[in-house]
Amino acid sequence: MRGPTSRAARAGLVGWGLAVTMAVGASATPASAAHRGTPATSPSPVSTPTSSLSPTTVAATPTTVTRPTLPPRRSVTTTTAPSTGAATGGSSTGQPSHPTCSSSALDTARSAVLQQLTNRVSQLQTLIGRTSAAKSLTSSDSATLQHDLTQVELPGISALEQKVPADTTCAELWTDAHDMVFDYRVYLVMTPQTDLVIAADTESAVTTTVQSLYPTITAAIQSAQSSGKNVSGAQQAYSDLQTQVSAAANGVADVSAAVLAQTPTGYPGNASVFQGARSSVDAAAAHLRTADDDLKTITGDLGLS
Repeated sequence: MRGPTSRAARAGLVGWGLAVTMAVGASATPASAAHRGTPATSPSPVSTPTSSLSPTTVAATPTTVTRPTLPPRRSVTTTTAPSTGAATGGSSTGQPSHPTCSSSALDTARSAVLQQLTNRVSQLQTLIGRTSAAKSLTSSDSATLQHDLTQVELPGISALEQKVPADTTCAELWTDAHDMVFDYRVYLVMTPQTDLVIAADTESAVTTTVQSLYPTITAAIQSAQSSGKNVSGAQQAYSDLQTQVSAAANGVADVSAAVLAQTPTGYPGNASVFQGARSSVDAAAAHLRTADDDLKTITGDLGLS
């Protein structure tokens, strides 16, 4: 290819490759949770971009197209909720135990429960921030997450923050601590739910954008072939790219709906749903990485890299 056509194809294809590389390389912080205040492992960490797609216009052949731009990859870390101790049934071994409390230890136990409530408020605010920043979320998924986080979870935990200081017996404190964990499941349900939906919606958005660029890739290959270039390698890579993108799209098609249908009170029975969703978003990311490799082969064979 020569002249403007070559420059346009170069911008479109190379720009798309950068977007895919950043998208599949991003990751979010997995959660771990406290069962009655005892540290426990979350169903699985969640691979997901920390932010959202932001459309950027780039030149392409034969027309201008829009590609996704994502932030750099964030390292994966694990957060563990500290134990609330005796008031919530925790033990130094990390195993659930019968709650123990006495009038002399009530103040200490109350402080521990209040700290756990504070931790959960902070985590919910983090999740709300992630949801607000994730522009690749569909409008309905974003609305559902925002409602559950801001209208159900946060008010519920905040109400317990107001109630616990007035608890005068161990029985009252234990009930509030139990409700904090079992009614709201901030770490075991709400955190992976938020992260998985963001991941699935982002991967879905990337596959849609990639598919919209198929005419650009086809035109670049045809132009190179008409100029006498051997395009057999590019054609083979393009065929595999389409297979990989289709697999990624199909793999996450139902993830968000399945995950959003889960509720805190459904745990631990719904843990397998989160585990399956994690496997799906991980598999989609792997397909998109392979698609990115295919694109590098295409641009290399066509002399556009």
